[in-house]
Amino acid sequence: RGSSIKSIDLHEIKIINVDAFYQCRQLESVVLSDSVKKIDQYAFADCNKLNLRLPKYLEELGSTSLNNIASDTIIFPNTLKDYGVGKWYFCASSLPNVVYVEFPMTFYDAKDEGLLNGNTQSLKTVVFEDNSKLTKLGQKCFYGCLSLASVDFGENSILNLIDNEAFSGCALRSIVIPNSV
Repeated sequence: RGSSIKSIDLHEIKIINVDAFYQCRQLESVVLSDSVKKIDQYAFADCNKLNLRLPKYLEELGSTSLNNIASDTIIFPNTLKDYGVGKWYFCASSLPNVVYVEFPMTFYDAKDEGLLNGNTQSLKTVVFEDNSKLTKLGQKCFYGCLSLASVDFGENSILNLIDNEAFSGCALRSIVIPNSV
């Protein structure tokens, strides 16, 4: 916590525990092996200089583990099984530099007020992979993402519900609603 470490190699690590690098504000680079299975809550929160690529085989990601990092792109891997505490949730205002988010084919339920809602000006593009298993966008999922201009649900989407205010406060210019809705 609060360390002056700028770079770290975690090739042998499988789990990054709660608060592991919380508020390491000088941390710019972390090398994670694709074998990391879990990044727990607050693991990299408030590492505001950190650019991070999520591991290819990551299975669990704590809901606040990436708050206030410097990355401008987040690609969630297909292997994610657990998306935070109780429900999958990242407040977009806590991801101030992210302009692009890609969700895996295995992502299946965007719960009410629980996807990327928040007062943010940075998020511009959201992409769901082709053949996505997403069936529902809950209430206020992208609420307040002021610069969100483009949403792509991918080919062969089975989305069947876009709930109230899912895109309220967004500046959408491009969205193709799947035939399944």
